Amino acid sequence: MEITPISNSDNLIDYLTLVQLDSNNFKTKKFLSNKGRASIYGGQLISNSIYAAQKTVSDDLYCHSAHIYFLNAVKVDKSITYNVEKIRDSKNFATRKVRCFYNETLISDCNLSFHKVEEPSIYHQGQMPDIPQPEDLKDPIYYKNKFEDYDNEELNTGQSLYFHMALNFYHGHFCERRIYKPKIYYCLEKSIEIPQNYYSWIRCTEKLPDDPLIHRCFLAFMSDSGTLDYAQKQHVAMGYVPNFSTSLDHTLYFHTPNINVNEWILFEAVSPKADGGRALTMGKFWSRDGIHLATLMQESLHRSKQTKSKM
Repeated sequence: MEITPISNSDNLIDYLTLVQLDSNNFKTKKFLSNKGRASIYGGQLISNSIYAAQKTVSDDLYCHSAHIYFLNAVKVDKSITYNVEKIRDSKNFATRKVRCFYNETLISDCNLSFHKVEEPSIYHQGQMPDIPQPEDLKDPIYYKNKFEDYDNEELNTGQSLYFHMALNFYHGHFCERRIYKPKIYYCLEKSIEIPQNYYSWIRCTEKLPDDPLIHRCFLAFMSDSGTLDYAQKQHVAMGYVPNFSTSLDHTLYFHTPNINVNEWILFEAVSPKADGGRALTMGKFWSRDGIHLATLMQESLHRSKQTKSKM
């Protein structure tokens, strides 16, 4: 999703935390709208759902999975509310359902599971991708300045639209990025492989407090930023002209409670399947020392009235 930047005077914490009304109900302090629309940004919905649910469980439990459905993209001009339903509590687990409302309209429905940290009886993980370090890669602003005079005659309609939209939308309002293989990332060149893997280093632009919940909420907050685009990037370079796309649902798995978004995190994204108007995007978050921190899954809806992909 493309989102309206947070102003320099805003405090990011106000988007990550909520006002508690009673034991099970919360409301937003501030909300972030999708750019060009008044609907709330999906990353904030899942982040706030995690925050609200965490406030209703024991402190020794942390959210290890959250699955949210985006139900209604209503125009929002005042606070929205979150209602937490306690589904189950046990010694080692807790389950919550969080519904987000604007007035009486249900915006999203999120199911969350919490788990007490245990000593692992089994352990394994895949290999972290061998990507250059963030200090060796460039900020998106660098590519905006470098590519803004790119010869439009070399671009198809979809590439031109997507390229200029992407470079005019800088994620620096809450998240620094360092992009790997920028010409493929910004759809200026055709994908090398199908499906194409995309890589970027990310970290928070603000120094967040030493609160593990806030760091997990921030990772959730930024996890919806441009995620559905990974499903259509490889098609744009092949002639696809996107007219409409939206996130249908979003799932996050936290493999550890110990996440530090003040440090660089590698985000790896790929869309393994698209068919029937829907596409699946998978993402992995890696710490700089090679720990697989979290995984996301998102299904999105894509439609075009113009040129279809020739891939």
